[in-house]
Amino acid sequence: MKKPFLLILFACALAASCTRRAETTEDLILATVSDSLEVVPEALSPDEGVCASAAVCLEIPQKGLRGKSLRNIRRSIVSEALGKEYARLSVADAIAAGLSAYSESYQQDAREIAGSEEGNHLLHTLNYSRKVSGEVVSLCGGILAYRILVSDYSGGAHGTETEKWLNFKAGDGSLLRPETLFTESGRETLDYLLKTELQAGGHTFWNYGSEENPWLDKNFRLDADSVRFLYNPYEVDCYAAGQVHVALPVEKVLPLIDEKKLKLNLENSCE
Repeated sequence: MKKPFLLILFACALAASCTRRAETTEDLILATVSDSLEVVPEALSPDEGVCASAAVCLEIPQKGLRGKSLRNIRRSIVSEALGKEYARLSVADAIAAGLSAYSESYQQDAREIAGSEEGNHLLHTLNYSRKVSGEVVSLCGGILAYRILVSDYSGGAHGTETEKWLNFKAGDGSLLRPETLFTESGRETLDYLLKTELQAGGHTFWNYGSEENPWLDKNFRLDADSVRFLYNPYEVDCYAAGQVHVALPVEKVLPLIDEKKLKLNLENSCE
């Protein structure tokens, strides 16, 4: 049975297994954890105006869901925003460790440049920056949507801007990954649908099909009447193309969902 609202389907599908108090974003208690740093190459003085700056600001659910859900969501946010190696740390400690690693990486780059023939000149161009931010976007139908934005510049003509969406089951805090959400054959069909839409838009699949990117469904958000897939620069086209979106109507996506894993019952879903 086709239904107009995917999130309503998820609400009914997960109701039996999701014990939660919060049902909307307004029901959650959120906290913002942030830190920043500025570091100067060891071979230069601060008044020379060369530095790397970094800032991390993550919005984290604190209350409103089960303790297990909150822990799993926090760990996934840290892992996706900063790196898997920090997932078991507190959010504040993870941010501090991530910033420290960024600082050391920058200093290592500066040391290598300082030892080159044009070291002094190149060092004076070594202005790096990184900004990582994360925010809870919505809690609806038992699905918590989270967005991570990363802005990074480490030399060259331009920096990079990336956006990543995380979709959590509010009941246990687990991530709705494509391999969980869709059947294997559904992913193949989905890949065909996405490729068709992207080709129609003139996009050229820069990284698609590589060992690291075997599928086109990695980054998605759930809308009321569609599933929107997002591609950052260089993923399916050049930098100038910017971020590319493909929205597939819910009626095309529903048949591809793994009902057994998500315990979906389309015949008895709520109106």
